[in-house]
Amino acid sequence: MINIIIFCDDEGNKIYPKNRYLDTILNQLERKGELAVIEKMQNYVCLHNKNESIEFGEIIENKNIKEMIRVDETTSDVKSLKKNAKRWAKELNGETFVVRVERRGNHQYTSVELERELGAEIWKISKSNVDLKNPQKTYRVFIQDRRAFVSV
Repeated sequence: MINIIIFCDDEGNKIYPKNRYLDTILNQLERKGELAVIEKMQNYVCLHNKNESIEFGEIIENKNIKEMIRVDETTSDVKSLKKNAKRWAKELNGETFVVRVERRGNHQYTSVELERELGAEIWKISKSNVDLKNPQKTYRVFIQDRRAFVSV
């Protein structure tokens, strides 16, 4: 299963993206013969699709879509998140990085605490430098209650 996080122009308003944006995305995919499920999650949406080689050119060109990133889904417990971070660290190749966490729900950690913990795990493996202002790579984690979506 491939998961894509889509940020629409409503993102800064902390409201759900408008249904018309989501309908446009689904219509574009349907024209390509693709089936997908879109799940609204606070100020972004997650698109679930089975086709790993799906092309999103038209969708990305939509003026209401700010950004699309591929993510892996995991659970929001620290152990699972560290496992994903370690895998990502092996692909850094000496590039500078930063960890960014966006969290919704109740957890035993804050976003900043988790950023530090995951950053330390990534550094242990990659030995890459952390750059908070201008990193070459950003490791992003979106947490919604017990689910987490991690950029890959």
